Amino acid sequence: MNPERAADLWGRLLGGNALSPSEEQELADALSADAELRSQLLENEEFDGLLGALGRADREAEAFMAAFGRHLAAERSESGFIRKLEHRIKEEEVPREKRPPTRRRHRHPSRTRGPSLAIFVASAVLLGLIGIVVLLSSGGAKTPPEARLGKDRRAEEQSLRKERLEAIAREERELSQAKPADVAKPVELQEEERRRKLDRLAEERRRIEEEMRRAVDEARKNQPQETEPRRSPVPPPRQEPEAPPPRPATTETTTRVAVATLGYVEGDVVLVALGKKTAAKTGEPILAGDGLEVAGRGGVAVVRYADGTRLELREGTAIEAILGGAGGKRLSLIRGALHPDVAKQPPHEPMVILTPHAEVKVLGTTLRIVVDLTGTGSTRLDVDEGKVRLTRTSDGKAADVTSGHYAVAATGLEMTPKPMARVPLPFDRTCPVIYTNNSNQDCYTDEYLMALASAGDIRLRGIIVCTMDALDQTAADRAALVAKARRSGMRNIPDPVLGPGKPFVKPPSGKIEETRPWGSPAGRLIVAEARKATPRKPLVVVSGGPPAAVADAYLLDPSIADRVVVASHEGRTENDVMDVDPWGVYVVLERFRVVLFGPVTQTAAASVPQARSAKLPEGELRQAMIEKGQPTDANGMGAIAVLRADYCLRARRKSVVGWLPDGALGLTDDANGRLLVITEADQAVATEEFWRALEKPAAWGQPR
Repeated sequence: MNPERAADLWGRLLGGNALSPSEEQELADALSADAELRSQLLENEEFDGLLGALGRADREAEAFMAAFGRHLAAERSESGFIRKLEHRIKEEEVPREKRPPTRRRHRHPSRTRGPSLAIFVASAVLLGLIGIVVLLSSGGAKTPPEARLGKDRRAEEQSLRKERLEAIAREERELSQAKPADVAKPVELQEEERRRKLDRLAEERRRIEEEMRRAVDEARKNQPQETEPRRSPVPPPRQEPEAPPPRPATTETTTRVAVATLGYVEGDVVLVALGKKTAAKTGEPILAGDGLEVAGRGGVAVVRYADGTRLELREGTAIEAILGGAGGKRLSLIRGALHPDVAKQPPHEPMVILTPHAEVKVLGTTLRIVVDLTGTGSTRLDVDEGKVRLTRTSDGKAADVTSGHYAVAATGLEMTPKPMARVPLPFDRTCPVIYTNNSNQDCYTDEYLMALASAGDIRLRGIIVCTMDALDQTAADRAALVAKARRSGMRNIPDPVLGPGKPFVKPPSGKIEETRPWGSPAGRLIVAEARKATPRKPLVVVSGGPPAAVADAYLLDPSIADRVVVASHEGRTENDVMDVDPWGVYVVLERFRVVLFGPVTQTAAASVPQARSAKLPEGELRQAMIEKGQPTDANGMGAIAVLRADYCLRARRKSVVGWLPDGALGLTDDANGRLLVITEADQAVATEEFWRALEKPAAWGQPR
């Protein structure tokens, strides 16, 4: 309808002229559909027609109330509505004889009721209108349109914020699992771009969460207060009001975002979410507030964060309230042993681990926390690297625990850091490493050391192939394995070099220095690297086969002896050594510091189940590990000891006493001996350390 037509109909209605039913409907539809037109026409004489209609027959009462409802729907102020209505009511109270004449619509006699009935209907309608006005003006149960609109708008904004938080969580998961896609762009640059995206998402998440908190606080602040209704001058008969029904309890729903992922699950592991326990699955996201329990014997759970931080739980361990985001990572260790490998954290956002007895703050290191609930209870903290703050909750006493030390938080005990290693070893993870072995088909030491080198955990200076038979084939096999590792994403891996391919010959004089060297590439490599080392930070040669390359290096340059330590799987028992190169072994045992792991080969080697190997990043190296099918890494004890000072539990010092009838070298106890024979080691530590290295994304060239 055009404005002129609407104005004409409206003017006729206010002037008292009769409108046909079709015209009334036409005007009503126009007012209902056009808010601007409604506002204009209702500006000055909004209620004239309504109040004039009070005298009409009850036939029109229903139409009148419908028209009034449409007027109330107009977006007008409540105060203006009340003033105009009160003004018109006062005009209606003026005696009829003093009012100016108005034009009335003539009705057919058959449609007209008695005057008393018309007045009664009109009065009832008017009283109803006044009651509505009083309720509106007193701030009763009705909510103003503006308030309703504001409430709806706030609810819609909160809904949009929740949807965005869920989208951020999905984007963070995708980024944390993404692999470098652009082969032409350096992996380091792609990693930096990925971290910047994660930082931007984290900042956006913090901002949205703060907006949601402010919106909730504002809604509570603006919640209307109960007010006493305005009393009527003539109170109605007193009635006891019915007690209002109890208001249902309301719960604020919040979006729980993913803070970590279950990187690996083995055995009976339970995820606890909102009080409900379900079987945990590899790859499942961990949402803020979730917990984790490893119940069954032999169970293992690995938790991974987007920044590369890794937690390992074993049987009997339970954690809860795993949190992330603004303020840093937080969790509670309820019982058992937790083995975190924490990536470098922002200076003001340390990772905080709470136990029943202590608080542990970590900025980036490898450590272990053991909660013992027997007796008065205690929390032990072991630190492999870096510095960690341990605070006892009972009295607030704190201690800084540094690399190679531990401290215990318990009632009545001094919380003084002490050296962690039960068996002092002549090397640590900061020493350069060379690896020598024969076959790579019966162990996983190659894979473990390459993973460490790729992630930057050690300085791997060389890989040596040393065997007394089939040297060329063994060298080809190892070169193929290195190539598979590189194609699988590993970096910083040196090319294999050849060691002596035949045993040393004992000189007629029996003097070591008169032995002829073979001058192998491996011997020359050891000499070159040893000259860069020092007695305090020696070159560590991890040996899983004949140590002939080390003997060759000594015969080439005897001055390197105090700069090299050999960590060998040699040792038939703790009292003898048997090798295919007897004289070469003799040279090494007599001239170098040697740590022998032979006695613990069968009891303390890392466990390598095929099922867990199958969970490693897809590639040729993973397939090679699966195809080996070996249950343990029988040559890797020396490599584990380089990284884990807590691996070796007991040892005895020995020295060589001579040859036994069967050709083995006999050993005897000697408090000042150069040989350290490990008689007991912790297989759980070896297994944990092995998988920490292999499951680390950086080992495979993946972003953290």
